[in-house]
Amino acid sequence: MRCEGLGCDEKNLGCYILINKELIDVITPLIPLDAASESSSNDVGRLEIPCEGELKLILKMMNGDPLYMGSATINIQTLPTKGFVWLPLSQNIDNDIVHNIGGIFSNPKILLSISKPSAPSDNSMLYKLQIKKLEFLVKQLESRVEDSNKFYDQEKESRANLAQAYEILKTKYDEYVEKSQIREISMLKLLEKKDKELQENIVKNCDLSNRFQTLSLEKSVLQDTIQQLKNTKTDGLTSKMTKEIKELETTIASLRSKETELTDKLQNLGKDWLEATKALGLCGDFNKEDVKSAEHITEINLKAQILELTESNKILKQKLYKASEEKENLSSKLFEIEEIKCQQNSTYVDIKEPNLETTIIEQGVQELLDKTSDGYYFNSQKLNLSIEKGKIVVKSLPLEEFLQVSLTSGFDKSILMENRH
Repeated sequence: MRCEGLGCDEKNLGCYILINKELIDVITPLIPLDAASESSSNDVGRLEIPCEGELKLILKMMNGDPLYMGSATINIQTLPTKGFVWLPLSQNIDNDIVHNIGGIFSNPKILLSISKPSAPSDNSMLYKLQIKKLEFLVKQLESRVEDSNKFYDQEKESRANLAQAYEILKTKYDEYVEKSQIREISMLKLLEKKDKELQENIVKNCDLSNRFQTLSLEKSVLQDTIQQLKNTKTDGLTSKMTKEIKELETTIASLRSKETELTDKLQNLGKDWLEATKALGLCGDFNKEDVKSAEHITEINLKAQILELTESNKILKQKLYKASEEKENLSSKLFEIEEIKCQQNSTYVDIKEPNLETTIIEQGVQELLDKTSDGYYFNSQKLNLSIEKGKIVVKSLPLEEFLQVSLTSGFDKSILMENRH
């Protein structure tokens, strides 16, 4: 058996042989591999067939290619009992019957070498064919059994791996449930603590609001009082005192000039009085001490007036000083009100920011987070934690809100992530 015109290596070519549409043998390769095979009793490419029936040859590459190279079907009775015969190969496996074997065929074609055996009968030939068929079927069954065993072993291994994976997943699930329960308890405690703090802050806020309103009213009253003092007492009193001081200065200057005039007049009167008394003969009853006594009385009266004016000036200065002190007190109260208002507008006092780890422990969230050398993790996700105004935040979201969102929606996501790992 030999082929021509297929354009392939015949060493990889095999031939399926069917008798009456039943597979009886597969010959591969079609030509002998060496000279030793030609001398063998079971030559490669040789097969015994019955004398009657339909012979079908199907050529196929045996290196894994699923395509058929060609086929031919012929009635065994039309074949010669001895010699060589060429059969054309058809690409249509369902319409490949050869009716005429005596012509010249173009490629592709197959050459059959036919010889009639001398000894065996038709029955023995059929038995041999059946034996070959059974052997072929046994090989096919053995191959299938071997494949089935391989599939069984693979399935067994897969089931073992699946059971192991199930146990690992169950262990992780139990650990996750335990951690979730701990986190839930800690979260509830944290929520209770925050709720209590919120209630306290609400009460404080109400107190501060009432105090702020009271201070606002006091501030308004004080501002009105200060404005009135500015408009009435301070300016009016200052101008009044300035006017009185000027009048006092004018009065003092006038008194001093009058004092000088009176002194001159007294001196003149003293001289005239002495001259008159001397003329009347009364000079012996008076002496210089009497004259000095009269002058001293006048001086005392003048000094009394000066002291009275000085005392009035001192009283006016005291009133001015008292008004200045009252103005300073009002300004100080106004400054205190402004400072209290600034403290009300800023709720938080500037203090030194505490340590992140200390704050986490104080707020009782250390059991919710996994601490490593490079930071804190929650559900295998690294958190960028910071402290703002005494609160722990994740980026711009408070940690409490972040944990609430993660605990309500992160269970299924965490299970999927653990399955992937």
